[in-house]
Amino acid sequence: MTNLNLSLIILTLVNLACCKLTCAQTPAATSSSQTATLNLSYHGNNLWNPGLNVGVEQPWLVTSKLNRKEKPLTLETYLNADLGFFTDYSRQTPVFTHFGINKRRYRDDKGGFHYQFGFSPVGIYRSFLPETWEYTVNGTVEKVFLPGRWYFAPVLSFGMGKLRQGQPGTGWFLEMNITTLMPYNTYIMPLLNIKAGYRIPMKKQIIKINTRHISKEPTGK
Repeated sequence: MTNLNLSLIILTLVNLACCKLTCAQTPAATSSSQTATLNLSYHGNNLWNPGLNVGVEQPWLVTSKLNRKEKPLTLETYLNADLGFFTDYSRQTPVFTHFGINKRRYRDDKGGFHYQFGFSPVGIYRSFLPETWEYTVNGTVEKVFLPGRWYFAPVLSFGMGKLRQGQPGTGWFLEMNITTLMPYNTYIMPLLNIKAGYRIPMKKQIIKINTRHISKEPTGK
């Protein structure tokens, strides 16, 4: 099975799972900034190595203000955690997790369309290599148990998405991120990844945090 075929299968499964979860929801009056969200997405390393990613976002800070054109603008800050994997058959199948902050910016008159930016300073990446053998000090050859390496892996991300009308906290998103593996031999290795998925509101917050709402007036024309 090629990477393209596996990518199509994973994208189909993600779409079906998200559609099922969305249809099972009932409209709620709670805004996206008042509840945690579950994110399910396709994760493609270097655009073609397929994988899956599951994440959660916990609201932390919401700022509402008017921009220079006096249009309502909302800035949301979330604590986020992700767990995922991807596969490159001939080289490795890594598993990763990272924790950080996401910021989301949207205008209330744009139907939920938003831009987002994130930084996860705490990341862990574990590569699992194909069958590997090594020479021992006794001159024999032995199979390596769970070959691979651990890396410190901070993540920088940016993307966009749209929340669905009438279903707060629900919507699609498209994100690109750069994962930096340290140390990678004697240097630093950046990985380019793309995520395409769906955001689904959860019934309650993951941890008890009093979300702060700050309203600001424009400082000038």
